[in-house]
Amino acid sequence: MIEVNFKKNIEALKIDYHFTDEDFIEHFGLREDQLLQTDTQGASPVLVDKSIDLTYAYKHISADERLTHLIDILIQVAHFSTKTIAAYGHISEDELKAYIEEPSSLDSEKNLYVVLIYHC
Repeated sequence: MIEVNFKKNIEALKIDYHFTDEDFIEHFGLREDQLLQTDTQGASPVLVDKSIDLTYAYKHISADERLTHLIDILIQVAHFSTKTIAAYGHISEDELKAYIEEPSSLDSEKNLYVVLIYHC
């Protein structure tokens, strides 16, 4: 069983994942300060579960794995072509396909451009 520290999870979202108050409101319906003031014993199981989903689930997944998953979402759900995604990332389509197969194939500067794809 996972030992849950709700407040530490909220702090991790702010520090490690750069959550803004808008992000907290979007996912929890409350601002960060409101969540930190929440009585842990009385915290809604939904809030606690969400804090687990947004923190523990990603602790053992590398940034490259998360990014390749986001690229997969752009392809499968948003129906972007690899050519279009590559153009947003300022890399060639071949470089993108190689990155999907082997994330270490891009140098760190190009990797940063690929990260920015998701925010376009």
